[in-house]
Amino acid sequence: MIKRTPLAEVGEFGLIDRLVRAWEAGRKAGAAEGAVPAPGRPGADWINTGRSGLRLGVGDDTAVIDIPPGKALLSTADMLVEDVHFLWSQSGPRSLGRKAMAANISDIAAMGGVPGWAFLSIGVPPGAAAEDAQELYAGMGEMASSFGVVLAGGDTVRSDKWVIAVTLLGLAPHRPITRGGGRPGDLILVTGTVGDSAAGLYALLNPDTAPGAGLTGEAEYLLSRHQEPTPRVWEALALAGRGGVTAMIDVSDGVASEVHHICRNSGCGAVVELARLPVSPQAEKLACAAGQEAAHWALYGGEDYELLFTAPPEEAPGLAELVRDLTGTPVTVIGRLIPASGGVAAVRPGPGGGTFPLPPKGFNHFA
Repeated sequence: MIKRTPLAEVGEFGLIDRLVRAWEAGRKAGAAEGAVPAPGRPGADWINTGRSGLRLGVGDDTAVIDIPPGKALLSTADMLVEDVHFLWSQSGPRSLGRKAMAANISDIAAMGGVPGWAFLSIGVPPGAAAEDAQELYAGMGEMASSFGVVLAGGDTVRSDKWVIAVTLLGLAPHRPITRGGGRPGDLILVTGTVGDSAAGLYALLNPDTAPGAGLTGEAEYLLSRHQEPTPRVWEALALAGRGGVTAMIDVSDGVASEVHHICRNSGCGAVVELARLPVSPQAEKLACAAGQEAAHWALYGGEDYELLFTAPPEEAPGLAELVRDLTGTPVTVIGRLIPASGGVAAVRPGPGGGTFPLPPKGFNHFA
């Protein structure tokens, strides 16, 4: 039986000490599993930036970080709240920690950057055990080990529910890629497959569907994609290093929402071809068994943390080939940018198909 130590017995500073040690244990575990990339992979020479740049970290009033001259500093912040972003009863703390860190790393990747320094703050319910928080930090440390991220600071407070707040700093080895550079005529591309995370969430909330349809293996794959996504750092560095990408964003809120973000910032419209959406066979099978539509998961599910980017038609094939050759991740053209007057639309082939407006939807905290 796993020991459960009341927080009152540990105390705030005792908990902080445990969390720092849990983070480091997670980093060592991740490194032991071969998470750190081999030399020669795009951006691998930047991986030690975080460790070497942190002059002063946990234990003082603020962190002190040395930033290489001439490099842009990137910063992102994300907050996860129990019962809004996750269900504590159905999320293992270690997996939840990995996902929380992956979401922020993905934001840095979407700018073509390398993550470096993490500031972790958590709100812990008074009835929680210290070991739960330790597992959470160990999971974050495991994900951090893949990309050279070091712990630079944070805070711990008592809360009615679990709250995980991550601030992550990174560097842009090349010119940062924004959402605002797309132009009419550019193609829209996406890495990997989309809709897997939403399919995994469906399997989590409907546990009888997959086993009843003989899809246990598919459900396990989709759950892993939902609970422990892989941020596309290496793919982003390959794209940024080559050049030719005009705009980029990560798929956190669904393909439809991300296309709207790029169109809004770039002053464009778009056409998305639904038949081209790269949906995994596992998601297709689960959708069929559950009477759901896999394309809807891809468009509106979110939390896939793939990269959605735009590039001129003459650049797109070379960029897709580069990413595939260097990382093994496929890249698919799913549409194109058009003048803003055309709005954002989707094309569905076959009988009953045609072109129709594509609303952003996605997750909205205040809807």
